[in-house]
Parts: sequence; structure tokens; C-alpha cells
Amino acid sequence: MIPTKMPTWLYKPINVSNINAVQKEVLDVQATHYSDLFKNRGFCFVYLDKELLKTQAPSYVQMLSDLGLYDRWTSSIIIGTTGKSRLDDSAIHIDTENWQERCYGLNIPLLNCEGSWTVWYDAKEKDPNGYLGDEPHTGWGTARSYTNNATEIGRMPATQPAWVNVCIPHRPECNHDNTRLILSTRFWPEVHEYVND
Repeated sequence: MIPTKMPTWLYKPINVSNINAVQKEVLDVQATHYSDLFKNRGFCFVYLDKELLKTQAPSYVQMLSDLGLYDRWTSSIIIGTTGKSRLDDSAIHIDTENWQERCYGLNIPLLNCEGSWTVWYDAKEKDPNGYLGDEPHTGWGTARSYTNNATEIGRMPATQPAWVNVCIPHRPECNHDNTRLILSTRFWPEVHEYVND
């Protein structure tokens, strides 16, 4: 059931019992098939091929099955940052303006997530040039960016596997220059009843 009001919680931690295997397999997929993520940029996100994940990351597939969400799995994204000085590449944003269709991401830390966070903001001022690109593998709208004239309202250590609310303005923050990678999973129909129980 779709809630009548957008959820206001920022994140909900989860336990992933096979996280070490998930991390190893997905990092192997990234290193083999997506090794050039950071050409000329400090922030990136890339959609991973689902069929590739099904064959080369069985622990990840098992995790989704154990959560009862395998049949609703639509896309998997690696979100990466590298270099503190280049994090301006990552605007404060929401993933879509239609929260009823896209409201949550399931984030799993992959690499160098210590000393980094997902940070949420009370952002009101939309960036006039503010769309960050489409989501061609899902057909769901675009991400909307905001100006930096915003106040932080909460943060989650990126080391914590969690459901994150992607309809409240947010961005990554990192206090080191190492490559940080997070795996974020999306589902359809959106999992309102699953995360709001």
C-alpha cells in the first residue's frame, strides 16, 4: 500500500549476514566490467547489468531472495566518490520528484566507506539547472538537484547497510581521498509496505 504522505525517516539500518561475500563478488564485477568509473569526475553512478550480477554475484542474489525482494529487483547501481576536493560533482539531490514511485534505496557499503556518510538536508531551493540525468534502465524520471543553500538534518555512516530515503535531499560526504563505492538497489513496485512496517 502506498502511504498518503511521503515518509520523513532518513534511513533504517539492516543486517546483511553474508555481506563479506556480497562485497567481494560485486567488487569483482566492478573491477572486471566497470573499471573506468572515475574518468574526469569525482562522483559517479553506474547501472550494473542485472544478468551479469545474477551469474557473477550469487551472494547478492541470495541476499535479495532472503529479504523476499528478488522478484521486485529492478536495478543495481554503484555510487562512487573519489577525492574530497571533487565532491562538488555530487549535488544535493532527490532521486525523483515522484516519491510514490521511487522513494527508497537499499545501500550496501562496498569499498572505503569508513569516514564517509550519506547526508540529508532541509533543502528548499531547487537548482535552476537542476536535473542530474535520467534513469534509462528503469524509465523512472530524473533526479532533481538543489542549491547548497541548505541545512543538514541528519547523516548515516556509509559503513552501515540500510534502507535510505532518496526523496529527501541528500548527497555523499567523505573525509578522505580514496575511492568510495556503495551498491544501491531499487525495486518495483516500490517497497512502501516493506520498509514502513
